[in-house]
Amino acid sequence: MKKIIDFSIEHPVSVLMYFCLAMLLGIVAPFLIDLNFLPTAKERFILVSVNYQGARAKEIRRLITIPLEENLSSVKGVKNIDSVSRDGKSVIKIELKWNVDADNALLETKALLDACADSLPQDCPKATAQKAFESDESAIKILVMPQNNDITQASAFVKSELKQKILSIEEASRAKCFGITSPEIKISVAPNLSSYYGLSLEEIAQTISLSNFDYPAGTVQDGQNDILLKTEGSFKNFSDILETSLKTNEGPLKLKHLATVKKNDKDFDSFCFYNGEPCCELLAFCKKNRNPIALSMRIKKIIRECQSENSNYKFIIENDSSEEIMKTAKNLALNALVGVFVAILLLLAFFKSIKIALCIAAVIPFSLLFTSAALLALKRSLNIMSISGMTICLGMIVDNSIVAIESATKKVKEKNFIEALKEAFYSIRLSNTASTTTSAIVFLPIFFIGGIIGELFLDLAISVMSGLFLSLFHSFTVLPALCVLFLKKDLQKAKAFDISWLENRRQKILQRTNKINFLCPALAALFLLFCAAILIPIKKEFQPKTREKFLCEKILFPCGTSLKLVASRTRALCGQVQEIDGVKSAFAWGGCEKDDLEFLSDCENKKESVFIKIHAEDIKRCKKAVKEILDGLGLDHASQESEDLISERLQISDKCILTSQDQDRLLAECRECFGEKNFFPNEISAQRTFVANKNYMNKLNVSPYALAKSLRDSFNGAAASSYYENGIEIPINVKYDNNACENVLLGKSPAALLAFGEWKEQTEEAALFRHNGKDAKIIKKAAAKKAPKELKPRLLWIQGENLKAMFLDGVFLLALVLVLLYCVLGAQTESLKLPLYYLTAVPPSFFGAAFVLFLFGSSLNINTIIAFMLLFGTSVNNAIILHESGGKSVSAVFITSATSIASLLPFAFDPFRMNPQSSLSLAVAGGLAFSAAAVLVMTPNILFWSEK
Repeated sequence: MKKIIDFSIEHPVSVLMYFCLAMLLGIVAPFLIDLNFLPTAKERFILVSVNYQGARAKEIRRLITIPLEENLSSVKGVKNIDSVSRDGKSVIKIELKWNVDADNALLETKALLDACADSLPQDCPKATAQKAFESDESAIKILVMPQNNDITQASAFVKSELKQKILSIEEASRAKCFGITSPEIKISVAPNLSSYYGLSLEEIAQTISLSNFDYPAGTVQDGQNDILLKTEGSFKNFSDILETSLKTNEGPLKLKHLATVKKNDKDFDSFCFYNGEPCCELLAFCKKNRNPIALSMRIKKIIRECQSENSNYKFIIENDSSEEIMKTAKNLALNALVGVFVAILLLLAFFKSIKIALCIAAVIPFSLLFTSAALLALKRSLNIMSISGMTICLGMIVDNSIVAIESATKKVKEKNFIEALKEAFYSIRLSNTASTTTSAIVFLPIFFIGGIIGELFLDLAISVMSGLFLSLFHSFTVLPALCVLFLKKDLQKAKAFDISWLENRRQKILQRTNKINFLCPALAALFLLFCAAILIPIKKEFQPKTREKFLCEKILFPCGTSLKLVASRTRALCGQVQEIDGVKSAFAWGGCEKDDLEFLSDCENKKESVFIKIHAEDIKRCKKAVKEILDGLGLDHASQESEDLISERLQISDKCILTSQDQDRLLAECRECFGEKNFFPNEISAQRTFVANKNYMNKLNVSPYALAKSLRDSFNGAAASSYYENGIEIPINVKYDNNACENVLLGKSPAALLAFGEWKEQTEEAALFRHNGKDAKIIKKAAAKKAPKELKPRLLWIQGENLKAMFLDGVFLLALVLVLLYCVLGAQTESLKLPLYYLTAVPPSFFGAAFVLFLFGSSLNINTIIAFMLLFGTSVNNAIILHESGGKSVSAVFITSATSIASLLPFAFDPFRMNPQSSLSLAVAGGLAFSAAAVLVMTPNILFWSEK
C-alpha cells in the first residue's frame, strides 16, 4: 500500500491520466447495460395442463389430476403442487424451491408425463408442460378501439398484423391477445336427415375437408422446365361449400339438401371495454435480460405507423411497465442529487474549502461509472435494487476520503508538505482498509445464500461492494494526486471543524463511566433487548406497499351466466362508473382465453370473472362510490389490493388455505363455518346427466363409451378444414341445428336417444382445488381470522410461511455476517479480543434502527434486513477509526456519520409512499446516528478496561 501511495504522490499527473482513461472507458457501460424494474427473477413455476372435453370437474379430479399429482410429486426440487380441476380441463402448478434449475425440472416433468400417459383415460389427450410466464402487469398493454364499432375487423387486424409486427421486434418474447372476436362458418345439419342418410357429423366434416384442398397432380416436362400440376379444389365462396357432394346410403347428395351454411361471429371467450366502448387488448412481453424501455419505444413507433396508415382504429397504451421504470429511476436519481448536494454542503461546512469539498465528492461520479461497469461485466442490470445500492451508499463512499483529508489537514502543518502528506495517508491506510472491508464483506453471503433475499438483493450487493472498493482505491491513488496538484494551500490553511463542545461533554462522560465495571457490555445487552422488544410486535411484511395509482375491482357473476350477458352488464357498469366525479378512465375485461393457463391455474378465477381498473383523482372516494354501485346492482365483488413489488414479481401468494382429506365434507364445512361468499372455489353448476338403461344397451350391444362419443359428437359438433377469405382463416364447424337431439347415430343406424335412458338434472362443483395432495379451499383473510379453533390447525397461510422463511433466512444471514465479520477483524488486528470490542458498536446501531422504524410507523421487511446487514459494517467502522487514532479522531467519526446520514435523508423522506426503499434508508440513518453517539463513549470505555 505504501508503494501505491508514494507513486500517487510522486506522479500525480500520471495517476490522474490513467484514472481518467479508465473512467472514459467506463462511460460506455451505462449505455450498454439493460434497464429493468426489478432484478430478473428465476423461473420457479411449471404449468401442466390436460384438456378432456365433456368430463366434469369431479371426474377430471379423479381420473386425471390425482394420478398426475402422484407422479409429479417425485420431480426434484418441488416445493408446492397446486391443482385446479374444472369442467373439461385440469391445470397443475408446480412451485420449485429456490436455486432449482427450472429447465431440468421441466425436462423431468415431461418425462414423467410420458411415463404416466397410460394411467389416464384412453381418449384423453396428452398432458403438456411449460414454464409459467411472467405477470401480465409487467407487460405493455395495448388497446385497439375500432372507430366504426366493427370489433371483428379490429380482432383480425390485431391477430394478423399488429401481433406479428410486435413479435418481429428483437426485444419481444411473446404477445397475447384478449377480447378477440373471430368469424365462424357454421354448417347446421338436420339431425333427422343425417340419420336417414346414415351420415355422422365426422363423416360430413371429413368430406368437406377433402373437398377443400388443392391436390398435387404430378409434374410434366416442357422442354427443359418441370411444371408442377395441381387440381384446384379449395372453396372460393359459400356456394362452393353448399355444392359439396356427400356419399350416402341413398346415393350422392349435395350438402345444401342436408344443411344450411351461415357466417357469423364465433362465441367469444373474452371481452374488453375501455370507457364503455368495445376494444381488443394485446399484451407484449419483453425477453429476459433485454431492455423493456427499448421495447416500449419500438412498440410506440409501430403504433404511430399503424395510426398513420389506418385511421379506423384508435390505439391506447393502457399499461407500460417501462414508464414505471423511468419514473422510479428518475425519483432515485433526484434523491441522489439532493443527497450529494447536502453532503457537499456539509463537507464545505466541515473543511471550509470548496476545493476540498469538491475533491472529496469527486469519488461519487467515478464510483457510479465503475459500479455500472461491474454490473455490466457480471451480466446484471440497472434496476431499483442496483440503483438503490448506488445511491444509498453515496455517503459511505466519501468516508475514506474524509478520513484521509482530515488526517492530512493535521499533518501538513507540521512538516514538509510531501513527507507530511505521505505520513498522513500512511496513518489511515489500515483503518480505511479495515473499515471498507468490513462494510463490503457483510454483503458477501448474499452471493451464496439464495432464497428471496439472494434473488432480489444480489444487484444491490454488487453495487455497494463495487462503490466501496473503488472509494478505497480512490483514497490511495486519485485523492493523494489531487492533494499534490490542487489542495496544498487549502490543506495548510484548513481549519478543523470546531466540535470542542462535543469533545468536552464526551470527556466528562468518559471520566464518570470509566469507573463503572462492565457498564458498556451491560449497555450493549440492554440495547439488544430493547431492539428485540421493538421489533417483535412491529408489523412484518415483504416490502412496504407504494401508494395506490388506480382502483381495481373483481366482480363475480353467478356460475353458468352466459358470457354475452356478462359482457352486456359490464358495459352498462362502465357507463355508470364514468359518471363518477373524478374518474379519468375505466378499463374492464372479462372471460377467459382457453390457453391462458396462468389465469386458469388460480382457482379464484373463472370465466364469469370481470375485472375493472379505474384511474381517478381521488382513489378513496372513487372506491366508495364504486362499492355503492356494485352493492346496488347486487353483484358479488371484492377490491383487488395492489401487491408489494416483491410479492408481485416473485408470485408469492397471500392466500389462506383450508385443507382436508375428505373432499365431500370440505364444501359443507366451509359453508357452515365461513358462509357462502368467503371461500374459493365455490361454483355450483347445473348439469344434466344421461342415466343409461344398461339392459337395453346390452341387448343392442352398445357400449357406454360408444353412446357417450355419439352424444359428444352430437352436441359439440365436428371441425372441418378452415375457409380463407381475404387472407383471414375462418374455421368451419359442423353441428346439428339444435341441441335437443332426439336421435343418436350408432355406427350407421339411427336410434331414439330416450330409448337408451333418461336425462336427470344435477348440480356439482364446477372447480375443485387441491394443495400438496389434499383437497382445499381458499379462505378470505377476514373470515380465516375468525375460524373456529378446531379448523385453525388445518389453515395454511401461504404468505405467512414465506415471511417466516424469509426472516429465518435473514436471521441466519445476520448470524453468518457476524461470524464472518469477527473472522475478518481478527485477521486484520491479529487479536481475539479486539474484534469483540469493535462489535459492541453493533447493538446501539440495531436499537437506533428499530427505534426509528417504530417512530415513523415503518415495518420490518426485507429492506430492513439489508439495513441491519449494512449497519454491521458501518457501525464497526466508527469503532475502528476511533481506535486506530487512539481515541482522537472524534471529528472523523462525526463528519463521516453526518455525511452518510445526510445523503440518506432524501430517500428516507417519503410522505407520498413513492419509494419502496425508504424503510432501508430510515433504518440505516437511525442506526448510524445511535451508533456514532454510542461509539464515542463505549469504545474508549471498553478499551480502557481491556488494557487495564
